[in-house]
Amino acid sequence: MALNKTDHDTFRHYLLGGLAGEDLEAFEKRLLTDDEVFEELLAAEDDLVDEYAGGQLSKNERDEFEKHFLSTPERQHDLDFARTLQQFIKQKTTQEKYWREVPASQAYLPRVAAAVLIISVIAALAYFYFRTPLRIIAITLAPTVITRSEAPRATEVNLREADLLEVFLRLPEGFTPAANYRAELQNELGKTKTVSVTSQDSQSVAVQIPANELTRGRYILKLIRIDADGTERSVSGSYLFIVND
Repeated sequence: MALNKTDHDTFRHYLLGGLAGEDLEAFEKRLLTDDEVFEELLAAEDDLVDEYAGGQLSKNERDEFEKHFLSTPERQHDLDFARTLQQFIKQKTTQEKYWREVPASQAYLPRVAAAVLIISVIAALAYFYFRTPLRIIAITLAPTVITRSEAPRATEVNLREADLLEVFLRLPEGFTPAANYRAELQNELGKTKTVSVTSQDSQSVAVQIPANELTRGRYILKLIRIDADGTERSVSGSYLFIVND
């Protein structure tokens, strides 16, 4: 599929969290119905990681990349790999320049250096392609109104074999979608922390929480909408779950 500049800009805006409302909904529908669009998005994702690792993004793009794109451990692994590969390429270029300047009697030495570099690159590629995939447990939660008279039911989840908990937070009926969202997680002791919002549409917002940050107990997720003018308002209701192991 031949892509024009508008397509490339759309991919870039999506990956940097710049799409919202109807534009976001229309783009995600394309992803679900067109395999070629999804493949091109993966290619655009790789390009963006390379540009960030190489210091080619503007300050605003770097800020959005760190805020939106690096919200999952898997993408952080991809960035680490890109940085490692670029370092190998830089090292190889430097070595080739040096060995072109040494006497002919030492001409065999570049072969040794090249062999070491190739082995290192192969090891890095093997780590990237054959590393153990993340084990993700996904749950969907509806908003609940907490009252003193009645203890609300909470979804139970077992994270013994998981690396990551992905939670899809359903928006209340009749809710007008916001430009962006942020989410807060509170434990039984009342300690609160911000969690990563990874995606959103007109019906739900997805967040991800590393499993090693969740101990046995009850948790509350609060969702805050961020309007286009920057105004923040809490979404009605709380999202409850219990980690039982």
